[in-house]
Amino acid sequence: MAPRTTNRRSARMAASACALALSATLAACGGGGDGAEAGGDRTLSFGYHTGEMTPIGQVWAWWMDEVESRTDGSITFDPYWDGTLVKGPDIVESLTDGRVDVSQVMPTLYTTTFPVTSVHELPFQSSNSPAVSAAMAELASDEDGAVAQEFEAKGLHPLAWAIGGSSALGTKDAIESVDDLDGVRIRGNDRSSKVMGAAGANIINMELADVYGSLDRGLIDGVYGVPFGFVGPLKYAEVVKNFTDTGMGVASANALTMSQELWDSLSDEQRDAIAEVNAEVPGKIAEFDAQFDAQSCEAVKEAGAELHVLDEAEVERLRDAGYDTVLAEWKEAAGSDADAVLADYQAAVAAAEGDYPDYETGVASCFASQ
Repeated sequence: MAPRTTNRRSARMAASACALALSATLAACGGGGDGAEAGGDRTLSFGYHTGEMTPIGQVWAWWMDEVESRTDGSITFDPYWDGTLVKGPDIVESLTDGRVDVSQVMPTLYTTTFPVTSVHELPFQSSNSPAVSAAMAELASDEDGAVAQEFEAKGLHPLAWAIGGSSALGTKDAIESVDDLDGVRIRGNDRSSKVMGAAGANIINMELADVYGSLDRGLIDGVYGVPFGFVGPLKYAEVVKNFTDTGMGVASANALTMSQELWDSLSDEQRDAIAEVNAEVPGKIAEFDAQFDAQSCEAVKEAGAELHVLDEAEVERLRDAGYDTVLAEWKEAAGSDADAVLADYQAAVAAAEGDYPDYETGVASCFASQ
């Protein structure tokens, strides 16, 4: 399947350039702001912090196409990719003040805002991205649950969950054991990165846009927190020659989100159509992951890079190095609901994994194809 393109929406972007101006101008350009007729036709701005031609970018491009189709065009979108409308750290505020109508909230950038929701960041839970997507959707659907309440507290309504496939640890030198991590400077910003830090790596928080140049100039030795399917589009095989599956599993779940006010302003029919599309997102994640993993595999092989998968003994050594500390930190942040949320999450993931029994991580599937 070829990557999905959005020439139809790109044409609309030219007519909606004013949406890049002040939020008041955004509303005037047809966004979902005050004054829109309940359930009427509207054009919503969509902002994403990275590119359309990435696995998650393609999931959201598909999502917009389907919502437009299933609402018979009563909802349309003006998409802005690569952070041209809203940057990652500004997304929550931009959704609540009307600068953007729909965007992907990344709890990894808002650790104090979404401590319970970040249960998905706990390592060694699952490498099955579509299963984690379905599990997070289940937790968020409970209006009285802790996940839904965290979003409600910010005036937000989560729609669907895109899961970055298990991160490929890309490094200049091979990482084939926990000992190889000692002293390695790795870009990372999640709880799995903290585990590697406990194992001896030097973890450096860095914006994704700065990673390629920093690797190229030797400022860092590796990158973590990026799914293998992104390796090809981001051209990482040009600057690192080793990719390792650490066995820590999914490291981030990202919620496509709109404000609660905007959600409430939609008609029942529009909300039903969106909910129908949301329910199909886990399957699309599996589809696009496989597609982009295959492309990245070819790019890695063409670049002469090597692939590694830590064996069970090394994964257990990595877990022993830092998981208990990471878990304790999360529980303290999540508060009294922590144990119940983790149990619910683990049960939901285990159930959903049965729906996607053949899912493989990108590094593991590429490694097996050598």
